[in-house]
Amino acid sequence: MHALPPVLNVLIVDDSHDDALLIARHIRKQGHGITWTRVDTAEDMLKALRETRWDVIISDVNIPGFGAASALALYKDVGCGCPFIVVSGMVGEEAAVSLLKAGAGDFVLKSNLARLVTALEREYKDWKVREEKARAEEALRASEERYALAARGANDGLWDWDLTGGGIYLSARWQEIVGHAPGLGAALPPDPEEWFGRVHPEDREDVHSAIALHIAGLSPTLSIEHRLRHADGGWRWALARGMAVRSEAGKPLRMAGSLTDITASKLAEQEIRRGKEELEHALASKTRFLAAASHDLRQPFQAMRLYQHMLSEKVADPACRKMVGALGEAMSAGEALLHALLDVSTLDAGIVPVTRSTFPALDVASAVTREFEQEAGSRRIDLRVAGAADVVDSDPTLLSRILRNLLSNALRYTPNGGRVLVACRRRGLLLAIEVWDTGIGIPPDMQEAVFEDFVQVGNPERDRRHGLGLGLAIVRRTARLLGCEVTLRSQPGKGSTFTITLPRVAPVYAPNVVHLAARKEGPKPMDAQHILLIEDDVIQGTALRQLLEVWGYTVTLAVTAEDAFAYMAGAAAMPRLIISDFRLPGEFNGVQAVARICNEARRHIPAIIVTGDTAPERIKEATATGCRLLHKPYDPAVLKATMEAISEPAATGGRDAGRRE
Repeated sequence: MHALPPVLNVLIVDDSHDDALLIARHIRKQGHGITWTRVDTAEDMLKALRETRWDVIISDVNIPGFGAASALALYKDVGCGCPFIVVSGMVGEEAAVSLLKAGAGDFVLKSNLARLVTALEREYKDWKVREEKARAEEALRASEERYALAARGANDGLWDWDLTGGGIYLSARWQEIVGHAPGLGAALPPDPEEWFGRVHPEDREDVHSAIALHIAGLSPTLSIEHRLRHADGGWRWALARGMAVRSEAGKPLRMAGSLTDITASKLAEQEIRRGKEELEHALASKTRFLAAASHDLRQPFQAMRLYQHMLSEKVADPACRKMVGALGEAMSAGEALLHALLDVSTLDAGIVPVTRSTFPALDVASAVTREFEQEAGSRRIDLRVAGAADVVDSDPTLLSRILRNLLSNALRYTPNGGRVLVACRRRGLLLAIEVWDTGIGIPPDMQEAVFEDFVQVGNPERDRRHGLGLGLAIVRRTARLLGCEVTLRSQPGKGSTFTITLPRVAPVYAPNVVHLAARKEGPKPMDAQHILLIEDDVIQGTALRQLLEVWGYTVTLAVTAEDAFAYMAGAAAMPRLIISDFRLPGEFNGVQAVARICNEARRHIPAIIVTGDTAPERIKEATATGCRLLHKPYDPAVLKATMEAISEPAATGGRDAGRRE
């Protein structure tokens, strides 16, 4: 290692060409190649040193006007690091020692050149070792400078813990982080308690555990967030990172690393967490408010609607009948606005859950279409539903809401005698549900705007009899919850088509069987004129009972589910129909009460669930038991039609039958 190069490049400082040639021949004789240049003046030597890189410089002691001492001084001034060997004839011991002290590597007499190559090899090797050491030191210095610069840029403190001696070095920046005066970092504390003593008591166990795991070799690096006590008595959040240096046997000798002040980021993180909690609390409050508003605001509207209906049937004076009719119109406008605003609010609040399932889309379309058959029939509008009975993956409740708004919109803008069609058509892996109408159509420049809040076509006067302009806005919001878009095709004067596409899936069949508890006696007979009404709201219960009695029914009013169970236990005959509010005091809601009554009676009793709660889970729970669901406020005519539909034997066996093409 570090042997002489194959060809030595030698600068010979000598006034004798023959002596220089002798030296070169001797080096070749020892098996080394050589190229050489001879100089004998300071000017020539300086030029040679600046223009050429030399492997060795060999200088005579006595040269007229120049010599080894001057050559050595020039060599040092230029900064040449290669070996400098003095080769001379006769020289005193004092002069030789002086030259060696001045920096010459060796002294060889011309009469004994046998030592020259040995001296060259030794001095060349030492020179290369010094160069490597210098490069390593320079690389280390540069690395330390870069690390120090990076640490300053990252605002990090440095620490170095002697695991064998116990001392720990804490840099000035480390101590600044905990509030020490600058300049204390140079001292080596006798033990690491300067660090551990400042760790927050709640974090101390975690810090000790993280260090112990790393020292034991169970974690590749140390990284632990903790709090450190500041000189002002407060706490600073810090991130300590480091790595152990181990012996060849794996014993940890020292551990060094950095300390980063992360107080600002921790405080920001806490603010974000606090803001998130406040937002979640506000959202929960808004959810509770909307749920309460949805239920409580509908209650008085429902009572007013029932009394207005009964009043309209008893008033004979034309002027009074006109006023009662106007009252009904005003109530209808208020009800429509209430429904729409609550729907928009819940959608915008992001509190409407999506509960996906697989179901035939045509069944949902048929059920929604039936709700509009009476209105369509009164206006001679041909309302039909047709298409493929494919199974889709979506939320049937939210899909019903979309179709209900689209059908309401289609009927509103279709003139008497027109046509409205709901069609389910396959499009590859999708099923397109289209709502066609032969209405007034929508101009091209309005086809995007109609999906905005309170935008209507052909109603510049804002006549509320023509709607509020929120239906399509609700449709778009709901469709986005389902992960799909609603598209529109329309021609003014010819009608419009709204389309929503859903993914088709393979149908999954499951038994739809309710097992009733065995009873010894047979089912009780039914009283065709008797209705069991379960309603805890006094105003609602009184108004609805009076309306039902006006229609010729006998009514039993139960305030709670438990009251209804007690009545049914002693009744000689089953009621023709059960009408129950969904929310009831006590353990049971309306759906659960109906299910238990039917189970105890061992027969199906038609039931209507009425509620001001429009949550999708309410709808699913009601329809899963076979109950019809009416949302408050509902029109008494709708109630009467629903009662007649579910009480008829044909309807009981075929409630899913809609008009299809």
